[in-house]
Amino acid sequence: MRFAKKFRYLAALIATGLVVSCAVENDPIAPPPPQAGLIGNVVTTVTNLTGTLLKCTPLPFDSDSALIGPLGGAIHMGPATLIIPPLALSAPTWIKGYAPRDTVNSVRFKPEGLVFNRPAALAISYSNCNLVAGLLTPKRVAYTTDNLRVLSWQPTVDNLLARVVTARIDHFSRYAVGW
Repeated sequence: MRFAKKFRYLAALIATGLVVSCAVENDPIAPPPPQAGLIGNVVTTVTNLTGTLLKCTPLPFDSDSALIGPLGGAIHMGPATLIIPPLALSAPTWIKGYAPRDTVNSVRFKPEGLVFNRPAALAISYSNCNLVAGLLTPKRVAYTTDNLRVLSWQPTVDNLLARVVTARIDHFSRYAVGW
């Protein structure tokens, strides 16, 4: 079990380098504001149709917290690891992550709405998920509502061998594994 955690952490670090190095100069830092009316409903429907969340065997609830400052750091909760790079935060901040017991591998972070100066990397294992329909389909990380409605898909790197997907995230919210 200890080897699996070290392997997952190493895979997350490698993927972090790939995801963060793929950053585009003028990416928005915060998510776009929700769109209203008919256009917003069409955009949401199309986004949800372009992928689905993976169904997984529930894991026990887990959480972790740490005071993370300008030097960066990491927290581990359930199937996920959040890696905050140096200079992503201007001042020390208490970060708390939750991995709820659910049929979807997802995580929530606090303080809600926190925006990073530089993108962080979120690595989520999907080794406990049903992959019959999407065995070779690349997995992605979805930015979701609290009710797991997909709002958008994050830029990701999928390590099929380790069964870990790593996403570049700019702000705190709820994230889940999908394809």
